[in-house]
Amino acid sequence: MLRIFIGICAVLAVIMIIAGGLEYMTSEFIGEKAAGKNKITNAIFGLILALSAWTILHQINPALLDADLASLTSVTVEVAADANSAIIKPANSANCKVAPPTSACSPDKLAVFGNQQENASKICNVESGGNAAQLSTGDRCMNGGPPFSFGLFQINLVANGAIVKNANGESCGGLFEKVDGSAIDKNYIVKGADGRVSYNCKVKAGQEQRMASCSVALLNPTENIRVAKTLFDQNRFGAWYYSDRQACAEAFK
Repeated sequence: MLRIFIGICAVLAVIMIIAGGLEYMTSEFIGEKAAGKNKITNAIFGLILALSAWTILHQINPALLDADLASLTSVTVEVAADANSAIIKPANSANCKVAPPTSACSPDKLAVFGNQQENASKICNVESGGNAAQLSTGDRCMNGGPPFSFGLFQINLVANGAIVKNANGESCGGLFEKVDGSAIDKNYIVKGADGRVSYNCKVKAGQEQRMASCSVALLNPTENIRVAKTLFDQNRFGAWYYSDRQACAEAFK
């Protein structure tokens, strides 16, 4: 492309030199002769400038003159997620079905939900796919904090820790605080206009061991289902409505 540009400049310079020469030779007036002379001078200056561009670029980096598009290679760019936020991950609509008997989410294992055990099975299946050891990929405290939702029904320890009990029978409430040290309230969930959600929380200093024991407790299907039934008794399936209603609306009828 640069060579073509220089070639065009050379052709135009020659045309202007010829035009200026003709004007200089055929004119009888001094002013017109001066104008013809200026055309020749400007054409030569322009040609020198165009040639100088190639020289300057070649001195800086010869690769700048390489316009071979065939030499371009594909580049893969990995974008790291912002440590302070998470994209709301849609629930797995493929799992919006009654879990099979072999699953930890099967209706026979959720008999405590009474005539709603099949809907409970669907919600459980959407939340974890029947994996009792499921850790949340989206429910994490900001600044690289730990996950806070666990198990079959993905029980949220920040919101529901008070009704969770560890192996010693101790309540799991009061494990978290906001990043600035203030008490957790409903505003710990910060929703952005771009669909991202930040969770303004962290484990309180000195509560790491309790946090670990409470996490283990929720990975136990018995405790996870007990807490899920407690939430159900308070507000049916309201605790899962906002995360699962689009993927599994039929479970909320």
